[in-house]
Amino acid sequence: MKKLFLSFSFLLFLLLSFSASAQNDLELFLPLPKNIEKITAIQHSIYEGDTTSENYFEYNFDKKGNTTKSHYLTYHIMEELKYDSLDRIIEIDAVYGESFAYGNLKYYYPSKNQKIEIHDKMGFYKYIKLDFILDGQYRIIEEIKYDSTINLVEQDNPTVLISKINSRYVYDKNGNQVEELQVEDATKELIYEIHALYNEKNLINKTEKHSQNYPTKSYATTTSEEYFYITEGKFKDKIEKKITFEINQNDTTKSEIQYVYTLLDSINTKKEIIYFYNNKFSQKNILFYKNDHLIKLEEYYISKEIQEPELSTWTEYTYLFYPKDKE
Repeated sequence: MKKLFLSFSFLLFLLLSFSASAQNDLELFLPLPKNIEKITAIQHSIYEGDTTSENYFEYNFDKKGNTTKSHYLTYHIMEELKYDSLDRIIEIDAVYGESFAYGNLKYYYPSKNQKIEIHDKMGFYKYIKLDFILDGQYRIIEEIKYDSTINLVEQDNPTVLISKINSRYVYDKNGNQVEELQVEDATKELIYEIHALYNEKNLINKTEKHSQNYPTKSYATTTSEEYFYITEGKFKDKIEKKITFEINQNDTTKSEIQYVYTLLDSINTKKEIIYFYNNKFSQKNILFYKNDHLIKLEEYYISKEIQEPELSTWTEYTYLFYPKDKE
């Protein structure tokens, strides 16, 4: 298990080292264009003046808009996803770089109130069962997770570790999730809790408290976020500022993100995302959109040697669509 944890820790470090354009959450592209088949991204990085290197990323979709494949060529990272008839993920098959183990997750849905996960091909077997309690709108309001791990790698005699975790979810009248609480059943230990406040559809603030090193009893980490929105004009209801405070024991850090939108012409817009850490400028991203579709992202950084923001990376995006006659 220790070997697996180290592999995942290094993988997480590598993934977080990617630029925002390489993240697999696809938030930069939402809402997705209709009939989209593929988004291709080529990332250029500047080293020592005009020298550049290229990274290649690709996202594939089915005709329902589900992500079926993501591929980061330079880092040899790839995920393939399969869905059932209800558009639920039933399998994820992944390669996390040449130095990482292969990964495979399989999901089964014995009923609408239960999901079972099986993980393999990663040097261990893991079985997780989740039982749901749904409300009248088929939203999960309670969840019980049974986690059974058999470690076949580090020990000659496999051991079975079973835990039971209870989660509760609360929604406001507009359907926004405003509360999440997760507790380990046997010890009643808090794993994390989240409280949020919305103004209709816009998130105003969110507070998250979690166990820093679960399953220990360290509850010292609290994160609070505040959101501000544009109130009028062309970009009304778009986020204008996000401020985050993270409190860990006696240490508090502040992160702020500012958003600036510019209408270039009738079909082109620009969005600047400016990052501050403890009130000091740290990074700026400029995103260019055509017909509301992201076509280019520029990333600027500063350092001790360079006081003005300097372009270090830019990424260009192209879109491929399914032919309409094949719909």
